[in-house]
Amino acid sequence: MGIGAYKDDNGKAYVFPVVREAENKIVADLTLDKEYLPIDGDQDFTRGARGVSFGWDHPLVKDPRCVSL
Repeated sequence: MGIGAYKDDNGKAYVFPVVREAENKIVADLTLDKEYLPIDGDQDFTRGARGVSFGWDHPLVKDPRCVSL
């Protein structure tokens, strides 16, 4: 796994046009409230991370005693 940094011929960071377009859409979205997630994060994401880590059928994926942060 690497950091995924791209450089141009002059050694400067290269940002793909699609990334700039996504950034512009995010900035233009006035419905974003800039709120932080709760301290334990996004539960759907952490459950998905457990699924990837343990396997989707593993009992710990849905076990409330297994905590992911």
